[in-house]
Amino acid sequence: MAPAFDTRNPVVSSALLRLLADNVPALISYYSVDGLICEFANEAYARTYCGDTTSVIGRTLVEIIGEPAFQAIEPYIAQVMQGQSVSYE
Repeated sequence: MAPAFDTRNPVVSSALLRLLADNVPALISYYSVDGLICEFANEAYARTYCGDTTSVIGRTLVEIIGEPAFQAIEPYIAQVMQGQSVSYE
């Protein structure tokens, strides 16, 4: 039986990632190491902070969550930047 999606195709792979991420009951985002600029966010993350995914992509983490929230998680970000796994609530 052939797979339902040809994940070797970058367009299909990207669409599949979007479909899965947008249907997970969690906030998911990806930020660049350089400048902490949002490169990916699922719908739940975007709705929580800005309304939609086009509103968060290209913005910095500080712009999205605000300075007080950033200050609270900055120690965790520093750990991640050093290659450590981090978990917090």
